[in-house]
Amino acid sequence: MPNTSSQHDQLRSAIHQSLDDYGIGLLEQPRRLMSFVLDYADSDDRATKVLCQQLDDELLEPTLKAAHAPQKTSLENARDRTMHLLVDVRSIEPGMAMQAADGLVGGVADYLELPLEPLPQAVPDQPVSGPARSTYSSDRHEANGSATSGSASDVARDNSAPGNMHANSWSSSSYTAPGMHPVAAPPQYAPPPGNSTPTWLVTLIAFLACALVGLVVIILSGEQTTSGTSITDSAITAESANAEDAETVSENESEQEAQNTTKEEKANPPVFSTAIATSELEPDGYSDSYGAENVLSDDRTHAWNAETPDGEWIQLTADSEQSVKGFGIVAGYIKSQEVYYKNCRPQQISVELSDGYKMTTTLEDAFGKEQKVNFDKAHKTTYLKVYIDSVYYGNKYDDLCISRIRAF
Repeated sequence: MPNTSSQHDQLRSAIHQSLDDYGIGLLEQPRRLMSFVLDYADSDDRATKVLCQQLDDELLEPTLKAAHAPQKTSLENARDRTMHLLVDVRSIEPGMAMQAADGLVGGVADYLELPLEPLPQAVPDQPVSGPARSTYSSDRHEANGSATSGSASDVARDNSAPGNMHANSWSSSSYTAPGMHPVAAPPQYAPPPGNSTPTWLVTLIAFLACALVGLVVIILSGEQTTSGTSITDSAITAESANAEDAETVSENESEQEAQNTTKEEKANPPVFSTAIATSELEPDGYSDSYGAENVLSDDRTHAWNAETPDGEWIQLTADSEQSVKGFGIVAGYIKSQEVYYKNCRPQQISVELSDGYKMTTTLEDAFGKEQKVNFDKAHKTTYLKVYIDSVYYGNKYDDLCISRIRAF
């Protein structure tokens, strides 16, 4: 598997970015999580494909529980459990299962800013015949009417206290997947016996030693002449060091303040509670609602449908002044690709805020993709108004559709 580390990092980063943009609740929505991970990660990444093909409620359950648990080891145990499911229940090759499980749980750990023990290093061994399996069995499986033993958790409990399962369950002494073995240290070099040091090498070493002694004498003599200058230089160096230390402290304080601000923004995103628009289609046999308020929901089966593609706008309003840096927009009606292309989608839009800020941007014609529109800075506003300047025309209807608008 080439570039495993790079693929694993892409997967971990994609999970982190998805949770960073949409929150930890995304772990309760496997299909949405799968689509966002595929958007953020390399589509050719094998670890990403393995994980997304297997994502469902059962696979995400241990990770979701660990994300809400106070214990430090919960995420590490969740990674062990996810690996367990991928290998024993889904028959995934152990090396790929380890990368996929660590990418999923590692991305959650990065989002929660919690440490996560790295995976043990392993290298491919001789290939094994038949489907790849781990050396332990699922506690969900039964053979001949009785539950099997030897799970990863059992191995850990043999040699560690409760709460320390991960420390042993991933060590090379307690678990080694088939086709893998721990990396051995390279053999130490020892010179062949009976070889003596050549005479020319001894002569060279002696010459270099004499030259070094002479250089030391010259340096010591020069220090006597330049002692006054050295003292002055030392004072200047000390002052420079103090100035650099003060600057470093200031930078660290600024960085810490920025981190605190980011955490506060994540914990308190801008909230717009109502939406109004120039026009809305009446409910029909295809949908019970085409109202503007549908852009505030994550339900992909509903969208705001305006009557015409010309001169339309939609406005989100907050109960109080909100700090907004931009917004994400899912253009079109994403109930299905067929419905998406039948209706019109916004192309060029203009944005207006209550503090007077205005901007214009062009959107891609991309099915199901949330496109981010960033402002020049954070603005205090009570409303976010989007004007539709031009559209990508539908192949059947003149309705203008937007599925989602999310401020951040």
